Amino acid sequence: MQRLAAKSGLESFPNMFSMHSSIGCTQHGHSIGASWIACNNGVRLLIDVALPLQWQRNPRRGNEIPVVTGVTTLHGVNFDNHTCPWYDVPNSERAKVAVSQTPTFIEEERLRAQGYRLIAGVDEVGRGPLAGPVVAAAAILPLEARPSWLHLLRDSKQLTPQRREFLFDCIQKDGISFGVGIVSHEVVDEQGIVAATRLAMRYAVDQLPGFPDFLLLDFVRLPDVRISQKSIVNGDGLCLSIAAASIIAKVTRDRIMVQLDRKFPGYGLVRNKGYGTPEHIEGLQRLGPCPLHRRTFAPVRAVSSNAGVASDGVRP
Repeated sequence: MQRLAAKSGLESFPNMFSMHSSIGCTQHGHSIGASWIACNNGVRLLIDVALPLQWQRNPRRGNEIPVVTGVTTLHGVNFDNHTCPWYDVPNSERAKVAVSQTPTFIEEERLRAQGYRLIAGVDEVGRGPLAGPVVAAAAILPLEARPSWLHLLRDSKQLTPQRREFLFDCIQKDGISFGVGIVSHEVVDEQGIVAATRLAMRYAVDQLPGFPDFLLLDFVRLPDVRISQKSIVNGDGLCLSIAAASIIAKVTRDRIMVQLDRKFPGYGLVRNKGYGTPEHIEGLQRLGPCPLHRRTFAPVRAVSSNAGVASDGVRP
């Protein structure tokens, strides 16, 4: 289950782990719900979290089995693609498995085997905030020479600001190329958040110095971009190129919001980056919206209506 089987499925470790025959896995879209995994020493491990999965065919039985992509940690011991250390736990003990996703180059390597060379990951940040722009990034990482920091890449939401800044510099220095697209809050209000997100992603791809052969996107597809592409659910947690793009986009947008906090104080933008935190909502209620706020978003619209604020952010 997990990245211990992410490349070739559970059948790769027939003497280590097997799906318990009586559980019947519950599939929720791309996730597996609460299930049991049976270890051959009699230990049963309860998996009670939703995990991203892919269904792969079991060559021995002809059926399909769920393969969860992520690093599984059991009592501090990591199971990865290449090794499955024996974990000797008394049969009476049951342990919960905590999963922390680690993105891989599996998608990129599969595409390279098909002849693609410049494979760009694309991701966005800023769909949910009440204020500020949507920022997207496209990143192309080297597949041949693997930088030493590559194993640190994660979905940007899983990283500290300090780690994101460090990786941002690393991607700039060692990555093949990257591009950034920024779409203002006005466009979000005019076109809607979905269209604005796609537009930011398209801008990011257009900013790449080299024309990519293939795009790996986090969830969203770009029908107007004439480049072969694949949309991956939870892509920033599964794919290294998308994770790199998420870091570039996140750091870029955070820096923008820190600057905007100086221009529009009172909302805590330096801390909440425009998201609807209690501090931000309190500032909205106290000051009313500023020109940076997204008027079509319900919390801003409600405050604007109650406070009698005009569409330009100025009290009449």
